[in-house]
Amino acid sequence: APFLRQQGRAAEWKRQSTRVLAEREGFERNLHRIRLEIQTKVEDDQPLRAVRGGLAQKAVGELAKFCFIASIPVVITLTIRRPDVLGWVINSTQYVVYPSENKRQALQDLQKDLQDVRDKANK
Repeated sequence: APFLRQQGRAAEWKRQSTRVLAEREGFERNLHRIRLEIQTKVEDDQPLRAVRGGLAQKAVGELAKFCFIASIPVVITLTIRRPDVLGWVINSTQYVVYPSENKRQALQDLQKDLQDVRDKANK
């Protein structure tokens, strides 16, 4: 009888250990499946996160560039509107160059010379 009890316990132990091993294998399979799902979700979200982050950075960059470009005329207008600065800019850049003032006699002589050149060209 002790031998049978020992065999019964051994069989029960074997059943329990087999059940524990089967549960462990199932758990490991589930764990592996869950890890794959999580990894797939992270990989699927990465391009979206990159696009969202890239768009946000691009939008901030474009906004900064627009503000800089739009502020240039405002700064120039506020700077040059003072008469002394405007005079200095005109004189330093020579943007407006007026012809020299001639006497009336010099202009009449120039007109006569031009008329003589035209007459010779027409003959």
